[in-house]
Amino acid sequence: MINRVKVLYKRGGILAAILMSCMVFTTQPVCAGEAEQTGEIHLKYTPVQEAQFWVYRVGDITDSWEFELTGEFKEFQMDLNALDTESMAAAAQTLASYVKADRIEADHSGRTDMNGDLYFSGLAKGVYLIDGESIIHEGVRYDPVPVLVTVPSMNEAGEWVYETEVETKYETFIPTGEKKEYRIVKYWSNDGDGSVRPKDITVEILKDGERHSVQTLSEENDWSYVWKTEDDGSVWQVVERNIPEGYTVMVEKNQTAFMISNTYREEGKEPPKTGDGTALLYTAILLFLSGLILIIAGLTIWRRKRDAKQVHKR
Repeated sequence: MINRVKVLYKRGGILAAILMSCMVFTTQPVCAGEAEQTGEIHLKYTPVQEAQFWVYRVGDITDSWEFELTGEFKEFQMDLNALDTESMAAAAQTLASYVKADRIEADHSGRTDMNGDLYFSGLAKGVYLIDGESIIHEGVRYDPVPVLVTVPSMNEAGEWVYETEVETKYETFIPTGEKKEYRIVKYWSNDGDGSVRPKDITVEILKDGERHSVQTLSEENDWSYVWKTEDDGSVWQVVERNIPEGYTVMVEKNQTAFMISNTYREEGKEPPKTGDGTALLYTAILLFLSGLILIIAGLTIWRRKRDAKQVHKR
């Protein structure tokens, strides 16, 4: 999951100190001396040993901590800044499917050791996709869940660190050998009466990373497609091709169902961002001044009480 700054505000001197830290983090998340610093991802995966994993640098991190897809991932219509925790997981799944379909080469790869540990070092600042291979072990298929992480990341103490730890989640399936039904359903979002929608879309179905078939979804088939196949332990994925102009794409998988969502972005309106640097700077300054006023007020009251006690003693 991509980490986000969480700031807890308290009273008095603690308030001012935290607000000053907030101003540093939001306006200068990585200082000039750290610009060329590289990081490391420590991956933990315990279900099976010697599992293969791949790491892809999918995005840049700007000075104002906005995320921008980069390289071969630029062409995918997706805005990482408009995602919550749940949709971020779907974004990772979507990008992992495109990686397989387009045979995008990984920036780093490796296998876990006997303890389930795997380290990737020399990573430049950015957003990374981590994906692993599905393995059938003792009749059970283990599927690592793709994940997006950042380098650097924020630890539990609220500090930016260049060592990111990832405990990879996974799903398990037991192949039955029987016929199983799979379904693709198309959803449209934020496009009003649908007048800007295309008349159809193209979906590519992948079986174990290889193209299985290409299907067309439209109103005629209720924007859906169903197929049946033997449950032999194969991994199925889908990607949308020729994404309609003005739309973003997201693919979510739930057991045997694939939900493709296209969300329309109104022309001239930018989606929500993680934060504007200038606005955050002004906000931080105002909050800092507010904290400073609280400190001064507290000290004034304390001094008056002290002076009053001294006068009383006299």
